[in-house]
Amino acid sequence: MTLKIVIVAGGTGGHLFPGLVIAEKLKQGEVGCAITFIGRRRGLEAETVPREGFAYLNILGEGWLGKSPGRLLSSVIKTLLGFFQSIYILLRLRPNVVVGMGGYLSGPFVLAASLLARLSRNPFQPRRHFHGVLFHTLIHEQNLMPGITNRILSRFVNEVNVSFAESMPFFPNGKAVFTGNPVRGEIVRSQKRKSESAKTILVMGGSRGAHRINVSMLEAVNYLTRKSAAFRAVRRTSFRAASEEKVGSYSVIHLSGREDYQLVVETYKKAGVEAVVYPFLHRMEEAYSQADLVICRAGATTLAEVTACGLPAILIPYPWATHHHQEQNARWLEGSGAAVIIEDWELTGECLAGAILNLLAEEGKLSRMAENSRRLGRPKAAEKVVERILRLAS
Repeated sequence: MTLKIVIVAGGTGGHLFPGLVIAEKLKQGEVGCAITFIGRRRGLEAETVPREGFAYLNILGEGWLGKSPGRLLSSVIKTLLGFFQSIYILLRLRPNVVVGMGGYLSGPFVLAASLLARLSRNPFQPRRHFHGVLFHTLIHEQNLMPGITNRILSRFVNEVNVSFAESMPFFPNGKAVFTGNPVRGEIVRSQKRKSESAKTILVMGGSRGAHRINVSMLEAVNYLTRKSAAFRAVRRTSFRAASEEKVGSYSVIHLSGREDYQLVVETYKKAGVEAVVYPFLHRMEEAYSQADLVICRAGATTLAEVTACGLPAILIPYPWATHHHQEQNARWLEGSGAAVIIEDWELTGECLAGAILNLLAEEGKLSRMAENSRRLGRPKAAEKVVERILRLAS
């Protein structure tokens, strides 16, 4: 028997990439699975999912938060249309399990699956309309602070899988299961390439890059290439002054996004800094395996990868993230001694250079942070989520 699994993973890479990891694990398992992804008509998922070899369907939908009255009405209408599209797709596919990975598209689709499941169990409903319909439902929450969509859906679904144990109290008793956030096997298996002579700094801002991080890092390079001036600058920041003599050489791997790619390449070249720049990198394990320090946002998927690899980080939480979830994620890492936080509003080249120099200069600091990061990692998260899905299906 082939199990039919639908994964709803639209909007951002933070929702999509864990969904793809789950799909790959299901495909590699002993149980045969036919997997279909649901996403937007355009966007990252529409391009990525077919390339990975999975079936893909799209529905209408749009986020509601922070919209003007006119835009809000448009979003509500699209969501309602997406709900009816979901019912049509569900009755056509008749999946065994529907997996929602969070985001606004999960709302209408998972809700439709939950309601159809209840109707199929209604003794007064003609069974012929729902013959073979199972619609077990599971949602996965990537962030420490759950999004409003998943909090609402948790009342209707069979099970909630969470990336942080601290998220469990937000959901109904008995429904939440701590699994961790799925990370690709290639990343989990990546081995650190040791370099005693130089440290490698990995700079990234997410799947599309982050202009503010790009610009600040390029400004920081001006300080880092002139160490004496850099250390004078450190004393003007909130970071403790480091010892100039203890900072060795360094190189940079920078994921810039497409828009800033040329600017980043040219700036490193003018500064004479050894840097490898990518607009986007599909094989992230290659970058992680060389990194000694990561500078990045605090999205849940990024942090899952960083901790699975046991890497220390300078985190700059995205300030406009819904419910400030990146801030919550970052504080969790900082409180565990695995990261240093720079708030977006205080981010400058001078401040970033100060943080980098202090971490590179203090003997044993990066090693201690790396060990703390490794303890937080959940490299078996994908296997646990797949186990929960198959448990529901059975």
